[in-house]
Amino acid sequence: MAARRENELERVKNDLIKKNLPNTFEPELLLIDLNQIDNIKTKIQSISDDIDILVNNGGISYRGCALDTSLDVDQYIMMTNYFGSIAITKGLC
Repeated sequence: MAARRENELERVKNDLIKKNLPNTFEPELLLIDLNQIDNIKTKIQSISDDIDILVNNGGISYRGCALDTSLDVDQYIMMTNYFGSIAITKGLC
C-alpha cells in the first residue's frame, strides 16, 4: 500500500491485520507523494518486483469556481491526479 501519510497507512494496515483473513500477507507500506514526480520512479523501482497488481486511485480534489481558481492550483491537481499516476505506472515498466 502506498500513500503520503504514514499514520493513515499504518492505521489501514493494522485494520487489515486485525481482520485475520486466511491466506493473506501482511501489507507492505510505501510512503510516496504523487505530486513529487522526481521521487516516484526511484521509490517504485525499489519495490517493483514485489508488485503483482497496481490500482491507481490516489488523488486530490478541489471545490471552487474554475474561473476563480489560480493556475497554480490547477497545475498541482493535474500533477497529483494525472502525472503522479502516469509516473507510477511508467516506473514499473
